[in-house]
Amino acid sequence: MMQLLLSQNNFDSDWAFRQLTPHLKPGTKVLILPFSFSSKLLKTSRDWEQSYGKNGTYYHDIVAPFLKYGIFESDIKWVNFFEDSPEKIIDLMNKCEVVFLPGGLPQQLQERIIKKELVEALRTIPKLVIGVSAGALVQLPYYSVSPDRKFKHFEALSGLAITDLPFLIEVHYSATDRQQEFIRCALAETTHLVYALSNSGGLFITDGVVKELGKVTRFHNK
Repeated sequence: MMQLLLSQNNFDSDWAFRQLTPHLKPGTKVLILPFSFSSKLLKTSRDWEQSYGKNGTYYHDIVAPFLKYGIFESDIKWVNFFEDSPEKIIDLMNKCEVVFLPGGLPQQLQERIIKKELVEALRTIPKLVIGVSAGALVQLPYYSVSPDRKFKHFEALSGLAITDLPFLIEVHYSATDRQQEFIRCALAETTHLVYALSNSGGLFITDGVVKELGKVTRFHNK
């Protein structure tokens, strides 16, 4: 099992490219699980098509980094949450080498993965799971988000625990006061280690061994 945890969908940048070329190359099969959308904005399969279909709002931004590695567009498959059954999705997962979880709303992403009965498949089918922002957070046993209008204080939420990673991450890290407070609370209440991922950094994890890519800051309990 390999995992790539990112803040932004820019893993084709120089800070990641060389490390990932052995795993992302022509012929690699990719499956996109775009489940992190707002239920207020996407309510039907037609809405989904307008966002993630060939001419959709997010299509190019998600596909572009894979194309830089020489992956064929025809080898990138998409799951339509409104139409595809759990059986079909798991069959597609068995035929791919990479599963991609986009950014967006982490709780909705997690709930939809559970609803489609995909948790065990994500844990057991050998592959590279790439997660951006929300897609990175939910892979962990626990995650949280920096305080905002919805989350007024630090709160540890149970993730999917795709693998047992004994740390939390802070995505989009730029050393703001809110982020620093989040990290202090996380270290005091939940974990001994926080990886703060900038928008040009990430973690590449192979069988539990963590390699930092790009700009990443580690915070430990003293």
